[in-house]
Amino acid sequence: MAIQREEIKKWLVNYQHALLIARYEDVEGGDALTNLFSNYMYPPYEKRNEYRRRNEFFKKIIGSYATGRIRRVLGGAIVLFSPLIGMARRMKELPAYLQMVVDLYELTNELDERMVDALSEMVKTADGLNAENYEAAYRKCTTYEEREKQIKSLVALGEYARDIVEHGGMMDFLIENCPRVPLLTRNRYVEGINQAVILVQTTYRAFKSCKGQLNCFRDICLERECKYLNSILKPAPDQQVSPCKSC
Repeated sequence: MAIQREEIKKWLVNYQHALLIARYEDVEGGDALTNLFSNYMYPPYEKRNEYRRRNEFFKKIIGSYATGRIRRVLGGAIVLFSPLIGMARRMKELPAYLQMVVDLYELTNELDERMVDALSEMVKTADGLNAENYEAAYRKCTTYEEREKQIKSLVALGEYARDIVEHGGMMDFLIENCPRVPLLTRNRYVEGINQAVILVQTTYRAFKSCKGQLNCFRDICLERECKYLNSILKPAPDQQVSPCKSC
């Protein structure tokens, strides 16, 4: 019996998730980093609906900021969220940060769908879902530039968190203590802010665990992701100046 497309997708997502987690198992503060990857950057297949839903919320928040409606759509919850919206310097950049998250999500989904298409053509039974065919599909349906962009987007999200950590002081307090509003989650904008706060908190804690060596942590991410990319897709000669080639 031929393997179904959704089975291939489930295998692909969980295989890539496992590879990602394994690349950082030895990093100090790895539990916080694993939590970030597992729940927000590239969750397993079983959490994909939650992953998609959260990013739809983020799109709504971005839109409400762009139209100047954020205070109105949050209603009474604005009292609790106003510190994040108005007082904290870095959080004024929340829409741009969420746009980066959404863009990375959409790029990742596009690349995954292409991988599933390629594997669907190559694999007829579950036995064909293996590392060799995965790498063949990877080479067949993606470019070096696309994967490099994916890596840079991931690092850029971490750089935002690094700024928060380095700023310290009141920002520490706001990020660690900003409340969620479970009784108001029927308001989709409130739920979007709730999810955004959790994401920033999770990213912040992952990078805060490496405080004092944040540039090193960024470099570790670049090095490991680029090394993995280069192990599958060899850059063309005219691409040698790309930042990923120095890893």
